[in-house]
Amino acid sequence: MTSPLPNSEITPGTVFTGQAKQNTVITILDKDGKPLGTTEVGADKTWSLTLDPAPINGTVALKVVALDTEGKSTTLADGNYTMTQSDEARAYTGPTSGAITPDTVFTGTGAKGETVVIKDGAGTVLGTTTVGDDGHWSTTLNPVPTNGDVNLVVEITGADGIAEQLADTSLVMTGSEEPNAYTGPKTGDTVTPDTVFTGTGTKGETVTITDGKGNVLGQTEIGADGSWSLTLDPAPINGNHNLTVTIGDETVANPSITMTGSDEAPAYSGPAEGETVTPDTVFTGTGAKGETVVIKDGNGNILGEGVVGNDGQWSLTLDPAPKNGDVNLIIEVGGNKVADTNVVMEGSEDARSLKTPGVDGTITPDTVFSGNGVEGDTVVIKDSTGKVLGSVEVGADGSWSTTLSPAPANGDTDLTIEIVTKDGDTIQLADNTYEMTESTTKFEVLTPNLTESTDVKNGDVFAGKGAPGTTVVITDKDGTTIGSAEVDADGNWSTPIDGLPQGPNSLGITYTVPGADPISTDLGAIVVVSDDESTPLMDPAIAGGAGLALLAAAGSFLLIRRRRTTSTN
Repeated sequence: MTSPLPNSEITPGTVFTGQAKQNTVITILDKDGKPLGTTEVGADKTWSLTLDPAPINGTVALKVVALDTEGKSTTLADGNYTMTQSDEARAYTGPTSGAITPDTVFTGTGAKGETVVIKDGAGTVLGTTTVGDDGHWSTTLNPVPTNGDVNLVVEITGADGIAEQLADTSLVMTGSEEPNAYTGPKTGDTVTPDTVFTGTGTKGETVTITDGKGNVLGQTEIGADGSWSLTLDPAPINGNHNLTVTIGDETVANPSITMTGSDEAPAYSGPAEGETVTPDTVFTGTGAKGETVVIKDGNGNILGEGVVGNDGQWSLTLDPAPKNGDVNLIIEVGGNKVADTNVVMEGSEDARSLKTPGVDGTITPDTVFSGNGVEGDTVVIKDSTGKVLGSVEVGADGSWSTTLSPAPANGDTDLTIEIVTKDGDTIQLADNTYEMTESTTKFEVLTPNLTESTDVKNGDVFAGKGAPGTTVVITDKDGTTIGSAEVDADGNWSTPIDGLPQGPNSLGITYTVPGADPISTDLGAIVVVSDDESTPLMDPAIAGGAGLALLAAAGSFLLIRRRRTTSTN
C-alpha cells in the first residue's frame, strides 16, 4: 500500500492506493471487521478506493487486506488513523443536571440528518430536531413540563430507523407552570351550550364545573401548556345558574351566568285535565335532553316511558293503555313529578296482546310471558298437545305476566297463548315456536306435609316432582328400602312406604336423574308409633324398655313422626 499509511489524518474523500497483482481483491476493515471499502486490482497492477461508509470523526482503527487469486491473504496495513470532516459521534452534551427553564437549550452531536427526540418519563415527546450538516443539534422543550423534578430521555435515530438512547437524566424545571385560575365567561354573562369556559393551572390537574346542586356539568384536565377549556355537557336548562369552578381541591370561581339556547325546564303540556284520551293519544312536554320521562297510574304502574329529545321536547303514548274510564296519571321528568292529572280513557278494552317474549325466540324456565288484556280476562298458555303450562288473570292495570310451569323440555316447543274473556269467549293471541333452554325439573318431596302433621302411617304415600325417568328410593336408618318409584312423563312420582319397624328410626331418600350420579338426602329422625290413636306417643328415651313393650303390646299399624322435612334441588 502506498498511501495513506497508519497514523495519518484522513477525510471521507481520502483515496487509499497501492499496487498488487492483477485481480487481487483489496478490502479495508474497521476494528470490528466491518468492510468499509473493497476493490479489485486492475491490469496496471494498481488499486484505489475511498471509505464508504466513512467512519465518524476521531481515531479509527483500519486494516488493509489483499486476497490474491490463489486465495492467499496478506495484510498491507494495520493501524490507527485520525478521521476529520466526517460525521460527529452520537452524543448528548447537556444540560446534564440541575435546574432548567422553558428557554433551556438541549444540545448534542450526531450524523447529519439523524433525528433527535426528547421524551419525559411517560413517553410524551417534549422536543424533536435534526442533526445539522456540522454534526450538531439543539432544541428546547415544547410543551414545557410543569415545575419540579422531570425525567428526560434523549434518543437519536439514523437512516436505518434504529433508535439509540443518548441520555436518561433527571433535571429540575423552574418557571413553567401557570397559576390555578378561571378566566371566563364572567358573572352576568349570557352563555349557550357552545360557550367555552377557560382558565389556567398546573398541567394534569382536573378542572370541574358544577351547578348549585353539585351536579357535574363539565370536567377536563389541564394541558401541558397550563391552559384548560371546556363546554358544559350536559348544558343546564335555560335560565339563571350559579356555577362552581374547582381545580383539584381548590375552588377558583363561583360565576353566575344566564343560559340560553339550551333545554327547556321539565314540564307537562297535555292532554289537559279531564280530557278524553285513547290508546293512540300522544302525551307531550319538555325537559332537558336525555332525561327520562315516566307516566304512571295512581297505583304506581308504569304506563309510558321515554326520553327527552335534543330539542328539549318529549312525547309518548300509554303502553299498556289503562282500561276504559277515569284514570289518574302522574308524570315525572328526570325523576321529578311535573304533573298529577286525570283523564278519561276510551277504546282500550280491545287492546289484548302478547308483549314478551318475541316471536320465535329462545326462552328458559324463568322467561316471563307478558302482555295486555282486560281486567278479569284469563290468559292460558298451552303446548302443542293442549297441556296447560301457564295460566294467569289480567290485573286491574290491564297487564298480565306468568312463567311456564311445568317448563317443557329443552328444544323447540310450540306454544299457544289464549285469552278467555269474562264472557267465555276465547281469543288466540299467539301461536309461536320457541327454543327452550336450561330446562330442568326440580326434584321435590311435596307430600306428606310434615310441617302440619308429623304422623305418617306405613302405607301412606310419599309424592313429589322431578325430571321424567328419575328413580326414587326411600330407606330407613339401616338402608333398607321402604319405598321406591320412578318419575313419570309429567314429572310426578309417588310411592307408599312400608316395613318400618317399631321404635326410633330415620329416613333417607336417594334419587337418580337419567345420565347423572345418584343424590342422597337425609330426611331426618322419626319415631314409629302405634296406629291406635288412643295409645299415647312415647319417647323411647324416656319410657325405656317399658315404653317399647307397651307399644309392642298395642300390636297394631304404625305411625311415623318426622321432625323435619327436606326439599332437594
